[in-house]
Amino acid sequence: MSVWREHFFDKYFAYRERYVAAIAEQAPARARLAILSEVARLFFATFACSLCAAILWTPTLSFILDRQIGVGVVLAGLCALATTFFAMCTVRASFRALSALRKFNE
Repeated sequence: MSVWREHFFDKYFAYRERYVAAIAEQAPARARLAILSEVARLFFATFACSLCAAILWTPTLSFILDRQIGVGVVLAGLCALATTFFAMCTVRASFRALSALRKFNE
């Protein structure tokens, strides 16, 4: 596992299974709360990434439609693509957390 993935990507944009497992091991009564906190964290991250993506896509598309392509537009476009990617990753992780919650409730 790469350092970037473990210390950045999995920390902010993925469902932290080890975190939930550690809480479930030490305090089984709090396992459901740990999963719910992960769901809330991931929904917040999804909202934040989506908001950033919308903010970055707006000027990027505006400049592209006005045919004013420059370095700033390219950088804003790359940032918009990155935040869109992170938003999609957090949506995927949210579904994983919700399925873990459903399995826990059974």
